[in-house]
Amino acid sequence: MTVIAALITPKGCWMGGDSLSSDDITCNIVETPKVARFGAKLIGYAGSWDGQRVHDIAARNPDLTYAEVLFRAGTLKPGLQILCIEKGKILFTQDDKEILVRRKRAGISYDAIGAGSPHALGSLYSWHDGRDALVSSLKAAEAHNPFVRGPFKIVSL
Repeated sequence: MTVIAALITPKGCWMGGDSLSSDDITCNIVETPKVARFGAKLIGYAGSWDGQRVHDIAARNPDLTYAEVLFRAGTLKPGLQILCIEKGKILFTQDDKEILVRRKRAGISYDAIGAGSPHALGSLYSWHDGRDALVSSLKAAEAHNPFVRGPFKIVSL
């Protein structure tokens, strides 16, 4: 359970994630980042620590496209959600590895995954003017969802 949020504006691209790792009976703050920059792309994951495989492949091969990273990752655990910013677009993938593209309106695009995504998306809908708006969306998810906790890590392009 987590939140990963992404925002693209004419001013830049940002992705942020929380630090909570939880299951049905335990919650822990972890240092392993759920979001990272790999060359010209940002990748974040939620739903399974299997997303770390995607990060490992992207770290070893930062010039691969997002689709190539997913192909090399092979079969991933059900429930895994991945958010990527690449070439000015937000890409979303879950279990079946279909890559969906979020559309832009007036040069703005945003998305969120994980348990805190409804709260983050509501915040980004009302305010999407750069890095501070992304941070605000993560804090909104933390304030309204028991499965989201800081500290938050923000990466940018």
